[in-house]
Amino acid sequence: MDRLEIALREYRRICPPASLGANAQQSDELERWLRDLVVPVVEDLQRNSSRFRRLVEWAPKQFAPDSNSAEQAALKNVENALVDAAAAVLTVVREADLWSSLGWKHQEEGVTTKPASEASENRITSTSIQQIAVERAAQRAWFDLVSLGDYLRGQVGLQLREPNDRLSIAFNENYRQGLILGDHITRWMIERVDFWFRHVESAWKCTFSKVSQKGQDVLAWVDKLFSVKVALDRSMKDLRKKCLEGEEARLRNACCALLQIYVAYHPKPLLEWLGIPPDWIDTSGPMIRACARPSGTEIVASLCRRGRFRPVRYRKARLMDMKIIEQVVAAVNDVGKLYRQAADPEREIEEAIEKHLLVVVENPRTAFWKGQRVDVDWNAQSQASEFLLHLASNASQMKGVDRYSLGRELTGRDLSVRKHKLCSLLRERHGDLASRIKKVRGGQCYLDLEPHEVKVLDLDGDAWILDPTELEAMGGLSAMAEDGD
Repeated sequence: MDRLEIALREYRRICPPASLGANAQQSDELERWLRDLVVPVVEDLQRNSSRFRRLVEWAPKQFAPDSNSAEQAALKNVENALVDAAAAVLTVVREADLWSSLGWKHQEEGVTTKPASEASENRITSTSIQQIAVERAAQRAWFDLVSLGDYLRGQVGLQLREPNDRLSIAFNENYRQGLILGDHITRWMIERVDFWFRHVESAWKCTFSKVSQKGQDVLAWVDKLFSVKVALDRSMKDLRKKCLEGEEARLRNACCALLQIYVAYHPKPLLEWLGIPPDWIDTSGPMIRACARPSGTEIVASLCRRGRFRPVRYRKARLMDMKIIEQVVAAVNDVGKLYRQAADPEREIEEAIEKHLLVVVENPRTAFWKGQRVDVDWNAQSQASEFLLHLASNASQMKGVDRYSLGRELTGRDLSVRKHKLCSLLRERHGDLASRIKKVRGGQCYLDLEPHEVKVLDLDGDAWILDPTELEAMGGLSAMAEDGD
């Protein structure tokens, strides 16, 4: 029996009835459970699972200011779409003179100082907040929609360039739901995006409805509104898909939740490998513990017939928040497979990445260039995947790839088409790798790399524990599907 199973069994023993919650004694037992059984599980994961470490590092790396990740690009697309949509709404409101019909304060064209909606309105209404949000969104009022400071505790705020109490209050009012463990950086980035999106979308709907009632030609206004809304919806869908959907996001959330419990209940958390500032750990641990066991009222009850309880008296006590405990239990269950799986294939890949410029994993296929994942949807590109594998395999033997190498009857033109297709896929994010793919006129294609700079790994199917969908967990790696026609 491993530590994870021991932790789950002990929880089942001490878990209080759901109808009553935890009393003071049970809260003591639950805190001991977190400190003595859950924390060691997290220590094992940190020490033995490189995949766990990559999962908890995912958000800080993907959304770092200098990141060139697909997720960062998707966020930038959302930012631009929000600004464009808000600006389009304001333009149509101004040109169609919809201020009064929307209940907005009139704003003169070209005003870039304090918006008219904020000039004299002291009473906070949904209409005034909507106008303020749209005006500020059009000016890109935030300095960033992501905060790495969210990592351990979350909700740094809207991160406005210029403080605005009304917007901050409107944002904070929606999130009074206690402590939620998990990937705070991604979660609060999405919350900020959703805040601006909801107000811009609401204003868009009102504007579109009012402008459609105009008796004059409204086609130009309608086209302007529709084009920005389509772009905004598409960018929002893409961002959510990249950050929130799938097994990978669920597992990443579980790993981050357990790391936060580790910070809160380990007497001296050691996270140098993660690069978290020590003061974040020092301040976040006590705050997480305070949220996990806040002051409350303990119910002293007696057992009645048919398994029911009758309250006898009430007293003040610090009691564990069972919602937090349930999140921890769910996270421990989620990481069960990760905890028990062998790390050898991952370590083999890591060692290859450290020693070689180009690493191609054959089964299931994945590619790394200069230590970074080759960001291509290989599931939809079987021919390009096959071609890259042959180029890498032959380069390690100082050979090229000709039209006979792929085992099919291809022409010289077919070879050129495949080279062009692969280079096109690589060029946007990995242009330096694309430039290493050469072709001799009328002859072979080859990689302009030394043999020691290329490594092809064919991990044995029995030893490889991760299936193609799970391989994405390895630092956000894209799984390459098996080749097929």
